[in-house]
Amino acid sequence: MSAPIPVWDLTALYPALDSPALAGALDSAEAALGRLEEQAASGQDLPALLEELDRTALAFSEADAYVSLRSMTEPMSAALSRCSVRVSAIKDRQKRLWDTLLRALAARPDIDALLDAGGPLAPYRYSVLEYRRLAPHRPSPSQQALLQAMRHNGGQGWYALRCQLDAAAAAPLRPGEPPLPLGELRGLAASPDGEIRRLAYEAEMALYPTYAIPMAACLNGVKGEALEELACKGYASVQEEMADINRISGETLESMFAAIEDHLPHFRRYLRRKAALLGHRNGLPWYDLLAPVEGIPAGFSFDAARNMLSAALHSFSPDLGQLADRALANRWIDALPAGGKQGGAVCVDLPQRRESRILTNYTGAFRCIRTIAHELGHAYHARCLDGVPLLLRDPPTPICETASLMNEVIFLNKTLEEMPAGQRFALLESDLQESAQTVLDIYSRYLFEREVFSRRASHALLPDELCRIMTGVQRQVFGDALDSSCLHPYMWMCKVHYYIPEFHYYNYPYIVGLLLAKGLYARYLARPEGFPQSYRRLLSATCNCSMEDIAAQAGMDIRSRGMWDEALDLIAHEIDQWIRLADRRDPADP
Repeated sequence: MSAPIPVWDLTALYPALDSPALAGALDSAEAALGRLEEQAASGQDLPALLEELDRTALAFSEADAYVSLRSMTEPMSAALSRCSVRVSAIKDRQKRLWDTLLRALAARPDIDALLDAGGPLAPYRYSVLEYRRLAPHRPSPSQQALLQAMRHNGGQGWYALRCQLDAAAAAPLRPGEPPLPLGELRGLAASPDGEIRRLAYEAEMALYPTYAIPMAACLNGVKGEALEELACKGYASVQEEMADINRISGETLESMFAAIEDHLPHFRRYLRRKAALLGHRNGLPWYDLLAPVEGIPAGFSFDAARNMLSAALHSFSPDLGQLADRALANRWIDALPAGGKQGGAVCVDLPQRRESRILTNYTGAFRCIRTIAHELGHAYHARCLDGVPLLLRDPPTPICETASLMNEVIFLNKTLEEMPAGQRFALLESDLQESAQTVLDIYSRYLFEREVFSRRASHALLPDELCRIMTGVQRQVFGDALDSSCLHPYMWMCKVHYYIPEFHYYNYPYIVGLLLAKGLYARYLARPEGFPQSYRRLLSATCNCSMEDIAAQAGMDIRSRGMWDEALDLIAHEIDQWIRLADRRDPADP
């Protein structure tokens, strides 16, 4: 008998929101921060203060994660709201104190010698150098405190409202049937039944207009706040600010986007061929972008997913496989779609336990298994950083997505090796489907966000305008590969990334991650001996350098177009291979 789809048990962290244990953890964090603030004001020993702040942050991280995890899986309640407000206030105090200590470090006349001496301050070298480099973009302490205080009732409030609206959204697949949560409806986009895919899309499209106005208000609030803050930060644009936060140069991004533009015809050719296979004459309708083609099994049990993930990740390295086994066996994963639950997928680290918790919405589709592999990649990256002080565990987002997408590449390639010959055609298409989503769909979302910022500078955008921008960029990127009468105008509503108050353009990091993962895996295939160990070392060193320097450790120059062209050419080669198979229409002959 198959085991049930797992739902995490958060009582391992705290019994309840009103438990004395959680209240005590928050009390302890507040008291410790009070002592540290007094000591910092009196100029006490910096190494000792940094060490104590790191211990305080580590102890508080479990309460922080617990409240966040609860908010992802249930409607907002009075108890959850009180805890969320208190946790946010503690996080703000931690950030302010960390900034105070960094400022004190950077100002010391002997800091260069101290950083080079290999003593207790040596791990902070990169953070101090970055603090100095970004000094022209740093608001004054009083401005920063004001911005943080205002964000509670600004961006963070809009973000919380957006998540509650998304979690509450539900609609029936057919008239008269019980409503399905939005996450489950969206999961049906990968159903093997074409009629169900179409019905799910139509239910989705009918649902979004019912709450588009408050969602547009949330988006306008978050993006307007980011634009208002530029004057305090000395940036010309939010895009420029995010490049610094992602530790990636504008030159690198320009090279990547130029390579993508030149490779768009390959992706469009793949989608047009898929449309023909599915019987569409005017390009692929949006609801069939994730359609599985003939030959791939449907309805994987969670037991089957568990076994496939374990086998694939163990094949790459024992420590990656062992982490996956722990997560899958010990209820780290909340996989079951449910009302009130956040859509999509996310991995939350529990550094004190050296564990993670993963939220996903599992429907049995093959791509759901890939999603779990993706989140396990984040969990593995977190464990590679266990030796780094928690204050310094801030790798650039593109390398975080490289770790997760590398897991997907490992999983897919191992599964390709073991699938029966008759299923390889469909599995190869599954990989192209994900590559097309990552490159084309996410590139269109990047262009959408850039246009929204441009227009938001002069006015608030209503739902109709947001929908026009979204369909405009979809036509621009997908071209004639999509049926222009069946796009997704409400993609701006269903993607949480647009609404994160302090992190914008959370789209291109996925493209960077996919293409770097493709390049890394090609190097693994060329020289597998010792590669898993060097890969772990690479992930372990991702908190103290730029994306360009991280890639250089693997022998890749991402400033130039060469690396991006090389990775995209690998996908183009897969497209050529798949189209040849499609033309033969014989999946058993790979």
